[in-house]
Amino acid sequence: MAVSVRLTRSLWAGILAGPVAFVLTLQTDYMLVDLACDSAPRRILHVVPVVVLLFLGSAALLSWNAHKELEGAAPQTSHTLRAKFMAMLGLLTNTLFILLVLAHWIPIFVLHPCQR
Repeated sequence: MAVSVRLTRSLWAGILAGPVAFVLTLQTDYMLVDLACDSAPRRILHVVPVVVLLFLGSAALLSWNAHKELEGAAPQTSHTLRAKFMAMLGLLTNTLFILLVLAHWIPIFVLHPCQR
């Protein structure tokens, strides 16, 4: 069974979503700290982690669905085994980055934005 183009795209999206989302989270949070210190309410700092957690959850779900789709594949060719590995890697990677975003969110609750 050859892996479809749609499945290949979802596998790569599942693998790459976590690192890209985490880097964007770090950059966006650092840009918003000065804004939250100067004039904006502190709640603006909580928007980014919530959106990124929803995005990472959907990417993990995408990897999980790809893994479930590949479980039913009858012939165990190298293509399907590689795709199963990519699906599991995407699921584990997104879980790791969900934990990292949660850990990165803790200082937003504890520290004031103007604290240097």
